[in-house]
Amino acid sequence: MIKRQGFICLILAILVTVLIPNILFAQTSNDPNVEQWSYKDLGVYNAWANATGSKDVIVAIIDNGFDTFHPDLFENVWKNEDEIADNWIDDDNNGYIDDVWGWNFSYKDLDNSGGISPAEAIGNNDPRPSAFDIPAVPDVMHHGTLVAGIIGAVGDNLMNGAGVNWHVRLMNIKVVENNGDGSSASLVEAIRYAVDNGANVMNISMVTGVYDQKINDAIKYAYDHNVAMVAAAGNNARFLEDAPLYPVCSDENSGKQMILGVSAMNEEHKRAFFSNFGSGCIDITAPGTNVSSTMRYAPRYGLTEKYGGGWNGTSFATPFVSGALALVKSIQPTWGVDKLFEAVLSTVHRTPPEDPVVYAHLFGAGLLQIDKAVQFAIDSLQEVPVKGETVIAIDLKEGWVEYNDLQNEKTSLIAEKNLIGVSSVTTFDDNGETKFVTIKRENGKTKVSILKNDFTEESSFIVPLFSSNFGIEIGDVLGDDEQEIILYPKYNTKTTFIIYSKSGEYLDSREIIKEHNGVSLTLVNNGSKSEILAVYKNFDGIFSLKHFDNTLVEKSEIRLSFFKVLPSITIGDIDGDKTAEIVVVAGAGQESFVSTYEQDGTWKRMFYADSPSYTGGFSVTTADYDEDGQEDIVLNLLSGEKKISVWNSRAKKIGEWTPFGGKNILNAQLFTLKSF
Repeated sequence: MIKRQGFICLILAILVTVLIPNILFAQTSNDPNVEQWSYKDLGVYNAWANATGSKDVIVAIIDNGFDTFHPDLFENVWKNEDEIADNWIDDDNNGYIDDVWGWNFSYKDLDNSGGISPAEAIGNNDPRPSAFDIPAVPDVMHHGTLVAGIIGAVGDNLMNGAGVNWHVRLMNIKVVENNGDGSSASLVEAIRYAVDNGANVMNISMVTGVYDQKINDAIKYAYDHNVAMVAAAGNNARFLEDAPLYPVCSDENSGKQMILGVSAMNEEHKRAFFSNFGSGCIDITAPGTNVSSTMRYAPRYGLTEKYGGGWNGTSFATPFVSGALALVKSIQPTWGVDKLFEAVLSTVHRTPPEDPVVYAHLFGAGLLQIDKAVQFAIDSLQEVPVKGETVIAIDLKEGWVEYNDLQNEKTSLIAEKNLIGVSSVTTFDDNGETKFVTIKRENGKTKVSILKNDFTEESSFIVPLFSSNFGIEIGDVLGDDEQEIILYPKYNTKTTFIIYSKSGEYLDSREIIKEHNGVSLTLVNNGSKSEILAVYKNFDGIFSLKHFDNTLVEKSEIRLSFFKVLPSITIGDIDGDKTAEIVVVAGAGQESFVSTYEQDGTWKRMFYADSPSYTGGFSVTTADYDEDGQEDIVLNLLSGEKKISVWNSRAKKIGEWTPFGGKNILNAQLFTLKSF
C-alpha cells in the first residue's frame, strides 16, 4: 500500500459580501462582467490594446481541478492532441493513459481500504472538481475554476467576464480533492507532468507546511526547462521568514529566482489582512480581494452560477501574475523564465515606502502592472536579433540543391556539377562562411573535397580507400582547435570511423572486434569542441549509440533496442533547455520510428513520422521551424512520396512541403544553416 505523505492544504477562498463599485472603465471587451477594480489597477484594459494572448502559450493550473467544460473556458482548455480518447492506450507514450484533458494526481481511497493502493496512486484522466462530492466548505469546489477564469476566460464573446488572456491554453491538473487534502508526491508528479507536456507557465495556488526536497527538485526541473512558476503566499497572516510554506518559499535559499511568490493586496493598496508575507518568499503582489471569475457550473447538482464576485485569497492574486506572464510570452515566445520574470518584476508600481525592508516583506518588488509588462515585451522586440534558418536538401545523384527559408517560406533550386555523384556531403562554418565537404569516387580514386559556399572547389585530397561508400562529418573532434574530417563506413567492416585533417593527413581511427553492417554518425558540440556520436551494431546484434570524447574514448552508450536496421541520427535542442538532444530515425527496412534521447541516455519520446507501413527510411536535420526557441525535427522520405515534414517536441507535425519542385528525387540529405 502507498501511504499519504505531507498533506497540502488548499488555500480556501473566503467568500464575503462586497458590492462592486459602479465605476465605468474603458472597455475593450464586450463581456458583461469585464469591469472590476483589479483589472483597472493592474492596467489590464490598457494591456489588451496591445495583446490579448495566444493559443501557442500553455498555462498549467495545478489545483483542485477546474471546470473543463465551462462555457467560458472550454475554448481555451488545453487538449492533448497526441492522445486518442477512451481507447485505454497511452498513445503519446507519456506515461498516462487517455490524458486528453489533463490528469488527476490526487490520491483517493476509492476502495475504502484505509490506504492508497498502487492503482489508486496513479490517478485518473478526469481532473475536474467533483460536483456531487460537496465539501464542508462548499465554495472550495470553485477554487481551480476561479483561478482558470482569471488567467484565461475567453474574452470578447458576450459571456461572463474575460481572463487576462482572451486566447491561451489552460492545462488542467488536479492534485487535491474538494476537502483540500492531497500529497506532496502528487504535487511533484503534477509539476513534472506540466513540464513534460509543454507548459510555459505554471500556477500553484496552494501551500503546504511540510518541506519536501522532491518539491524543490521538481521546481528546479521546471526552471531548467524554462517553465515560469507562480505560487500563492497563503492566507494565514503569517510571517514566512519564521514559518515558511511551500512551494512559495522553495527557492528562498537557492540563489536563483525559480518561482514567483505572490501576496495579496486590497483595494486601498494595503496588504490584505489574511495574506502571508516575508521578503524571502514574496516577490510581487496583486489584487486578492473582491475578485470576480468563473465558477464550477453543474446545474444538475445545484451549481447554477457560471460567474461570481467577492472572492478573497492569495489564491486569486496569483493567477493575475501567471496571466501576465502568459501575455508577455505571447509577445516574446522565445523568452525563458529569467526574462519573463524580469518583465513583470521590473515594471511594478511602487508607492515610495517609508521602510523599504517592511515594504519588501509585504509586497516584494511591488504591485503587478500588466500593461507595463506587456509594453516591456513590445519594446524589447527590437532588441531581439533577427534569426534565420534555412534547410538545405541536396540530391546525391544529380547535384540538385534546394534552399528552404523556413521563416519566409521561400525556396530556391539550383544544380551544382561538383555535387553530382557524391556519396555524402555535409556543411560547416569556416570563420562565418558556410562551406561544404564531400566524398566521391572519381577516376578510380576516393576523393574528399572542400567546396566554397558557391560550390566551387577550394581544396581536395585522395584517401587510400577502395570505396567512397562513407558518410562524412567535420568538426574539432580532437580538441586541438582545428577542424577534422571524419569518414564513417556504410558497409560491413570493423572500422567505425577514420579522422583526417583538412589537408588530407591521416590522424586517427577506431575499429571494433566484430564487423558491423554500417555506421551512422553525427557530432555534438561540447563548448567550442565537438564530440562523436556513432551508431553501429554491437557484437550481440543490438544497435548502440556510442559517445566518444575528445580523446576518442567511449564515455557512454545508449542501447537502441527498438531499431532493427541501421538508423540515422542528428542532434538538436528539441525541448529548448539549451542542451542538444539526440534524434534517432528509423532506416530503410523498418517502420517509421523517430526516437529522442537526452545525452545521458534518458529516453524522451518515440513516435511514427509517417504511416506505420512506411519502411523507406529518412534523412534528418533539426531547425526551429516555428520560431519558439526549440528545434523541430525535419525529415525527408527516402522512398515513395516526395515529402519533407517537420515535427515538434510533442510529436506533432507542424509543417510539410514537396522538395525539388516535385522532381523525381528521393535520396536527398538535409542540413540546416543558422544565422544570427
